[in-house]
Amino acid sequence: MRKIFLFLLLFTVSLLAQEDSTVEISSASSDSVSPLSVEQEILAEPVPATEMVRRARTLLLRALQEKDKERATRFVHFLDGQYSDNVCSFSGMEKGLVFLHLGVYDAALTLLVQERRLLGSGSRRAESREERCVAEVLNANWKTASIIQDELFLYLNQFYARQSQKQDSLVSVIQESTVDVFFKEAAPAFLPVIFTISWGNAEDRAIRHLLHSGTAFVQKYPMDENGRWLERYFLEPFEKRFQKTPSTTQDPIQNHLYGKSVGFEFLSGIGFLTGDLKDEFHHRFWDYAFAVPIQIYRVVFTPFISFGWIETRNNRKFSDVLWEKDSELLVYEGGVSVGVVAWDSRYIKLEPFVGIATASASLPENSYDYYYYANKPNNNYHLLRDHIETNNSLAFLAGIAGEVRLVTICRRDEEAPLNSISLRVKYTASFLDHDFGYQKMEGLSHKVQAGVGFFIW
Repeated sequence: MRKIFLFLLLFTVSLLAQEDSTVEISSASSDSVSPLSVEQEILAEPVPATEMVRRARTLLLRALQEKDKERATRFVHFLDGQYSDNVCSFSGMEKGLVFLHLGVYDAALTLLVQERRLLGSGSRRAESREERCVAEVLNANWKTASIIQDELFLYLNQFYARQSQKQDSLVSVIQESTVDVFFKEAAPAFLPVIFTISWGNAEDRAIRHLLHSGTAFVQKYPMDENGRWLERYFLEPFEKRFQKTPSTTQDPIQNHLYGKSVGFEFLSGIGFLTGDLKDEFHHRFWDYAFAVPIQIYRVVFTPFISFGWIETRNNRKFSDVLWEKDSELLVYEGGVSVGVVAWDSRYIKLEPFVGIATASASLPENSYDYYYYANKPNNNYHLLRDHIETNNSLAFLAGIAGEVRLVTICRRDEEAPLNSISLRVKYTASFLDHDFGYQKMEGLSHKVQAGVGFFIW
């Protein structure tokens, strides 16, 4: 019995000793392992997709700065497959700028034109997340949280601004590269559209350059989808813009100056005779005129009728007919003049002109004031009067007309005429070679007339 008790006691003691030994070993083993650092614990955690995108964008930027084309291309392909509902991982616009930076011009032009169309006129509404990212990047919407506003974004934004300032040199670089001919011809047509978001303040020179290069591309590639888009939303509106804008000023009245209109003018004034006419008649006379000016842009056609009374002289130098006393002779002209608007401002217009007219004269019906030399064979006054009235002559004229607009009415339609009431002043020099029956006489008449003009159509 004592032996059994002793055996159990020894067995229990041995078990307790073995347990203490195990605890000591375990404790010693635990004290030998050092705790993990914060950085190690962070790196040990799985990396979220968003963080992978940000890291890839950082490495892509580094590859671009180092001009490592192969490495940059790998990161582009990686970012291409990353989509998120929370961030714009990598838009097509950014991808196009990266390819442009790397010199892959065919892919760059294809992407940039495609992305530009999302923002341009006639574009469909951005439905997908990727399309909305494109619109946000193109609009440079810095307040949108979905755009990753990192160093790559800033770098590409600055690259975009630099390229927009040197489009001509960029076109030359593309045309001298080994890219396909199609893209060489597309570069001058599409780069201005890619790098110009708003054309509101664009210079006429830049627009005309786009019209020239874009029209050449569309004519050579009439079935190209991008070319048809360019023609519809850029080339055709710009063509109409130049056709409908007769003046570079924004003044609506000045925009209507060189248009199409029809008017009336009533003039009267004093005339002066020179040459043979001055010796036969008093050199001063009063004249009246009625005209219908028809303006087509800068050219003015003016049918007119003018008439005046000139007084005869008793002391003629060349005449074979003696007039007993001073009498009046009616002289009238009917013709047309052609003028060019040389100067036109908001209030004043100057128009030099030339013209041709038929000149006629009429003697009074009363013949008692006239008699002939007795030795002249033809002393029939009525025959003389008929001869003068049936023998017209041509008058060649030139001069200048001035207009001061007193009242102007301008409609919104650019094709509408400029309605106005004006003070008209006109100087006309007319050369006349007329057969007065008893002698052909020639000379100049100078007329200064003033009156009122109306442009109502």
